[in-house]
Amino acid sequence: MDLDNIFAYHPPSPEQQQRYGKLRGAAREFAKVILAVTPAGPDQTAAIRKVREAVMTANAAIALEPAAVDPPLDSPVDSHMQATSERADLKFAREEEQPDGLRVKSGP
Repeated sequence: MDLDNIFAYHPPSPEQQQRYGKLRGAAREFAKVILAVTPAGPDQTAAIRKVREAVMTANAAIALEPAAVDPPLDSPVDSHMQATSERADLKFAREEEQPDGLRVKSGP
């Protein structure tokens, strides 16, 4: 993961500026719908905040292209995640579902 690239300033190209504008416009329209159909309150505020966060994350995706932010699929991080997932699958396979819906271990 290239932290220098992630946290550097990336001046937008004209094409990227247009894409940023499309994202902001679509988010603004969605936020207007949220305000129009939901009651004022903490959930409405959270919904608007999440729209804003989505735009910011999408903007970061545009700003950081073509640099890959995520580790490649064959990275040590991915290998660790895959091994952890396989261990969890194995543990789950050793459990048996009981008639009452509970799971109990059936082995070591």
